[in-house]
Amino acid sequence: MLLAIVGGAAGVVASALTFAVVMGLVGGVLPAARAARLNIVNALRAS
Repeated sequence: MLLAIVGGAAGVVASALTFAVVMGLVGGVLPAARAARLNIVNALRAS
């Protein structure tokens, strides 16, 4: 993984940053993709 490429404390920071970016993207893209499939009228009516 990234930790094997960059050693020491810099590797830990790089791995943590990579993990945070990936989790942020997954946490933003999955709900947005699900919302994009909804029928607009039904979604507004349900809220």
